[in-house]
Amino acid sequence: MKQNEFVELVASELGESKARAWDIVKTIGRLISKTIVEWDDVKIADFGTFSSVEVASRNGHNPQTWEKIVIPALTRAKFKPSIVLKRAFKK
Repeated sequence: MKQNEFVELVASELGESKARAWDIVKTIGRLISKTIVEWDDVKIADFGTFSSVEVASRNGHNPQTWEKIVIPALTRAKFKPSIVLKRAFKK
């Protein structure tokens, strides 16, 4: 599902205009991003948990030249689905 289709789905579920639904979706995404960047988890019941995780630096190689390189440490977003969401896929 593309973002535009998702916004239309939110609009129809909430009985709102597409513009209002677009604002809601953007705001939720922005707030989740801002919160996990500040190292706080976002837990949404029956859906899952958004968090940030540090990934250590590691050795790698340039795939074109096979030159060895060090891939620097970074912080990455992580999502862990809830039990309810996991069970929904087992039906």
